[in-house]
Amino acid sequence: MWGPPQHRPCFWNGFRIWAFARPHRRQLGLFLLGSIAVAVLGVITPLLAGRVIDAITRSEPFSVVVRQAKALGYTEPDPRDDLSGTDVARKLIILGREMGLGLELADVKVESLVPEGLERGTIGEFMQRLPAGFSGKGYRQTDGAVFSVVEGHGTVIVESPRGVVSQFAFDPRDHFVVPSWHTLKLASNSGCVLFSYSDRPVHQALGIHKEERIP
Repeated sequence: MWGPPQHRPCFWNGFRIWAFARPHRRQLGLFLLGSIAVAVLGVITPLLAGRVIDAITRSEPFSVVVRQAKALGYTEPDPRDDLSGTDVARKLIILGREMGLGLELADVKVESLVPEGLERGTIGEFMQRLPAGFSGKGYRQTDGAVFSVVEGHGTVIVESPRGVVSQFAFDPRDHFVVPSWHTLKLASNSGCVLFSYSDRPVHQALGIHKEERIP
């Protein structure tokens, strides 16, 4: 959600203008003629307006732009929400309803920038066995993952990009989540089997996946 707006009324050429200041530098202007809204101008999504369009003029690869925007926090958790126009449509509905219009999602026409075949995407599933005495090095990746312990015992250390460290032991049927770009370290004295799933296939198809091993 956007949170409470900051209203700044002013007048221009007979129009009354309400300016809405939002987080992430999202600014919207609502132009009214009397009590009738005649136009809405502003930046609704920083990914499309501040990144993709600028990159097109500089001939930067599309995948590089999306990856950089996601790393900077300019996208939704799933960039397809921005690129498909879904995020914009939702916000236009909110604006329309604030102006008294009974809009629904089907009323907003958008043109998707998501490559064909990736509209829904897929979830990657993985199964791994850690041998007894395993002590792995840290690694991090752009896709977040959910782990389920099938059998065995071990320990997991998760470190955020800001250096906040969480450590705990796991047993069979335990579950834990490793968010995007958090460093993960696994260890098991007795050995264990872990099942996990993530949105890695979508990241790879969009060209935004990145993985890094920590010495």
